[in-house]
Amino acid sequence: MSTTVLIAIIGLLIFAVYRLYLANQKEKQITEGFQAVADANGFGFCEYGQKELLEIHEEFALFKDRGFPFIRNELTQTEEPPAFSIFEFKYVIASRSHNTTCHQTVLSFPMGQRSLPEFSLIPQNSIKKAFHTLLNQGFNFSDSSDFSKTFLLTGLNEDQVRPLFSPTVRSDLESRKPLAIESDGTRLIIYRPCERYLPFDVPAFLDEGRAIFQLLCS
Repeated sequence: MSTTVLIAIIGLLIFAVYRLYLANQKEKQITEGFQAVADANGFGFCEYGQKELLEIHEEFALFKDRGFPFIRNELTQTEEPPAFSIFEFKYVIASRSHNTTCHQTVLSFPMGQRSLPEFSLIPQNSIKKAFHTLLNQGFNFSDSSDFSKTFLLTGLNEDQVRPLFSPTVRSDLESRKPLAIESDGTRLIIYRPCERYLPFDVPAFLDEGRAIFQLLCS
C-alpha cells in the first residue's frame, strides 16, 4: 500500500470520527434542551425511553415492523389532565434497495375514562391512497372532498369511526399542516410522519396536540 493511499484512508477515518463527534455533540445539546423544557414546565424527563413505552405502543401502525426502534428524550405529565407523553422515536424502514432511518416526535395521550374507537388517520400520497381505496379500506366523506384527498382514514368499525370525524373535526384538521392520528382504544397518538421537533418547537406541538385531543374527546 502506497503512502498516498494510506494517508487518504487515515484522512477519511479522521473525517468520519469528526462527523460522529459533531453528531453526538448535537444530540447532547438537543437532550439538554428537552431537559430545560421539562424543568421550565414541571414535566417529567427521561433521556432514554423505557422498554415498556415501546410495548405500550406496539399495536399502533407507526410502531409495527420497525427495525431497531429506539425512544429518547421523553417528556411526561401525569398529574394535570390531560396526561401525556411526548418523545422522539427513531427506527429503520428496510427495503430491497436501501434502508431509511426515520426520526420523529410522537405525542401520546392515555385515554383514561374517555372512550374512542380504534382508527388510523394518516396523510397519504395518491399512489398509496389509491391502493387502499381499491381494497375498500378507506372511509371517504362525500361532503369533504379535500379531507378525503388529504387523509386516509381507516378503522375496525366504520359506524363508530365516522361519527367521530364530524364536519367540525374535519374542518379543524384540514386547517392544519397534515398530521397522523391513531387510536388503539386505550391511547391516542399524534405525529407528523418522519418529522422531528426540536426542544423549542415542542410547546407549540404539545398545544396543538392537546387541542386535537380535546376536540376528538368532546
